Amino acid sequence: MNSVSNIGTVARQDRLLAQGGAAVWAINALAPKTPNAWLNEIIRNKPYESIALSIWTHQPNLRVATEKLGAYLTPLWPAPDGQSLWSEAIEKAVTKVDLAVQRGESYHGRVVGIYLFWLASCVRDVARISVHGYNKHGERIIWKYFSQPLSVWVKANGIDHIEAVLVDEDPAEEVTAGLRTHLVASITDPVDAGYLEMYAPRG
Repeated sequence: MNSVSNIGTVARQDRLLAQGGAAVWAINALAPKTPNAWLNEIIRNKPYESIALSIWTHQPNLRVATEKLGAYLTPLWPAPDGQSLWSEAIEKAVTKVDLAVQRGESYHGRVVGIYLFWLASCVRDVARISVHGYNKHGERIIWKYFSQPLSVWVKANGIDHIEAVLVDEDPAEEVTAGLRTHLVASITDPVDAGYLEMYAPRG
């Protein structure tokens, strides 16, 4: 871990590896300048933009879940082969729902279940990275996955800079399963979580 650099909005795990396994994330990049700014920007001009907007119009609960995930990951969290893990999760969720609707599976529980299933599919790549910060006393504080939005965690702990570090090994299946359960509980309500468990396994 010899070098630490700002990876900006184009954030890739392979780039983290090439740069020594760590990156500094700017504190002022952890929250959008205005409400909804991130989500509006991340889907703008994407092939699935109109589909996403249609889904969220009919299911505003799914937009809320998506925004909550964005508050945890920010656009900075790196995917293995893309610009933003959050962006990839949104694309998977939207396109999988669209395919289900085309198959005639447009009933409420199925749509919610599929969407949340694929939105939560990001957990393995989330677990590949550990985020920690340092407060004014130089104390190192580790962010617990999906415990608080990163911007809230930074303010609550008086952190003045944070680092994202690739972990040495892929997460175990039980770790991924636990994180997935924690994520779902953090971004949605019990009713929608129930739809996820009931309708999504075929997703």
